[in-house]
Amino acid sequence: MHTRPESPVRVGDDSMPEPDLIVARGGLRDYLGRKPTVPDTALIIEVADSSLAIDSGDVLRTYAAEGFPIYWIVNIPKRRVEVYREPTGPSDRPGYQACRHFAPGERVPVVLDGREGRRDRRRRLPAVKASCPGAEKRGTCPFGLDTGGASE
Repeated sequence: MHTRPESPVRVGDDSMPEPDLIVARGGLRDYLGRKPTVPDTALIIEVADSSLAIDSGDVLRTYAAEGFPIYWIVNIPKRRVEVYREPTGPSDRPGYQACRHFAPGERVPVVLDGREGRRDRRRRLPAVKASCPGAEKRGTCPFGLDTGGASE
């Protein structure tokens, strides 16, 4: 599996939304000539500030109707991560049958294909500059991301 930030994902025959992040099955080479589809996608994430109404409304219903298995909304105004599971698939009222909210400081389990990911403490991850939408307005990130430089 690998992550794909702000990369299109094929939904249906003619729609290609660009979520903030997806976790796609397989490697980068598997997608050289095509975009990931629902069966290729283990997790889809939207970071929502001004887009919250859309991400928790039309976007959520679209992802549920298409069958994306897990959808996270990083809800900046309410300072929480919303984890949606068990999509209804196509229906009169598409949605997710399970939802859990996580507050700052709570551990959000990353469950991909029914297995919870574990952090391997023996491996060091490369330094990554974190970006938190809205931090420039408030001066800090509500999720504790280091917005001023690289983090380990």
